[in-house]
Amino acid sequence: MQLAPIRSAVHVPAAALFAHFQGQDITPHLAELDAVAEQTIDDLLWWTNAVTTARSG
Repeated sequence: MQLAPIRSAVHVPAAALFAHFQGQDITPHLAELDAVAEQTIDDLLWWTNAVTTARSG
């Protein structure tokens, strides 16, 4: 499948989804995910650079 494992993931809480579907403000729920989202993006960028380097060589 050519998948690259990453250590982190962003899991949106069910309470945030429920609030969203009710039209409520979900900003507080999303603010809690900032650190995890940044780590996930960092992991993806690391793999992007590693795979790009491996394919060019």
